[in-house]
Amino acid sequence: MKQLIVLFMLALLIIVIGFAWGIYQYRSQHGFNTGEIIEGIKTSFGLTESPEPEPVISVSLEHQPDPKDPSKSTSEGKLPEPASVTPIDVTPKYDLEAGIAGKIIKEAEVFYQQLDWPKALKKLEPVLGSKVEPGMMSQGKELKNKCQTFWELLSDITPEEMSPLNNWVKIRLNHGVQMEGQLIKETGQGLRVRLNNFETEIPATQISSYQKLTPAERRIQLKKEREKKLAVFGPEPTAYQYYETGVFCYKNQLMDEVVPLLEKAWEKDKNILTTVKDEQARSLYESYLFFKENNSKDKMVESLRKLEEKFPQSKYVALVKKRGNASVDKPNPVLEPAPVVISATLTDNEAQTIIKQADEYYEEGLVHLQKTFERGPDFDEENNLALSSFRDAIKLYEQALQNKPKDAWLQNRYNETIQCVMTARKQKRLSSN
Repeated sequence: MKQLIVLFMLALLIIVIGFAWGIYQYRSQHGFNTGEIIEGIKTSFGLTESPEPEPVISVSLEHQPDPKDPSKSTSEGKLPEPASVTPIDVTPKYDLEAGIAGKIIKEAEVFYQQLDWPKALKKLEPVLGSKVEPGMMSQGKELKNKCQTFWELLSDITPEEMSPLNNWVKIRLNHGVQMEGQLIKETGQGLRVRLNNFETEIPATQISSYQKLTPAERRIQLKKEREKKLAVFGPEPTAYQYYETGVFCYKNQLMDEVVPLLEKAWEKDKNILTTVKDEQARSLYESYLFFKENNSKDKMVESLRKLEEKFPQSKYVALVKKRGNASVDKPNPVLEPAPVVISATLTDNEAQTIIKQADEYYEEGLVHLQKTFERGPDFDEENNLALSSFRDAIKLYEQALQNKPKDAWLQNRYNETIQCVMTARKQKRLSSN
């Protein structure tokens, strides 16, 4: 009997050990703790308590009383409609943020100030081609319009018209006449210089002295000339006068002053481009009339040719045709001027006398013209006196040029006198408006 009990206990011990070992292996393989394993066994054998069933929520489709009026129902066998929800628009309002658009405009303004208007326009393309804030779009369009206008205003200026700041020289000839121009070369026989778009050589025997200007000295000289120009225009220059001064600075390499002057012209006249073209056409027309009055047929024809080529739709072309002047269909070919030798010291006594008398008329005309800049009560009288003196000078210079057609100084003085006449005529026209 005792042996049976011992065997039973041993068998029970073996079962317990085996059970414990099984739990350990299962736990190692599946990661459950002992409690979870035991609960699983209890469940398998139906030893766990049944959980309480969750309450079932039923929705009645019957008429529900209206909370405001119990005698009425809110629906008739239907669920109430859900409240409408407005969808949120997450689409960006603008293609470019204000900060990015502003940065692009500032970068374009740098090119604008540097007179590199093609690059400025290219830089503005992302702003002008996108949806941006109205303020940014307005800034971009304003800058674009100014770039296009200023670019076209200066597009007709050729490289030959540009005067460099370096290699500038002031020359005094033996008979007292002073000249200025770009020094091309110092030769053993004299100086080769560029005067008003053509080159010439001045013999050393005709030069009393000459002075080379440094770029800084030339810049100071040009700024003084610019100030004189603006002073002549008075306290309130017109848009066209600001434009003229801007062109002067551009041709003479005062690039930092070009944009401010053109901007002043723009502020006074947003249609400055149209104004300038009309003024240029008028100037050619007045040149045509002047040369016609003075029987200078070649110069008259040349003025008319330029007018018809540059401004074919201008009212001044129509005005010429109305007066019975045929257009110039086949203009004379424009040839490069051959280098000429200056001969300011004339050997012909008669020609020398003519030039001296012409110079007196020229100086007299300058005195009267300068008085008109004061815009005093005697403006008309002084302007007419200036016109008369310059015209007398031109007639005498033309006579002298017949004897000395290749005299560069004489040709330059003749051209300057014509420009003075154009200035006086323009002043007379503006004063009568």
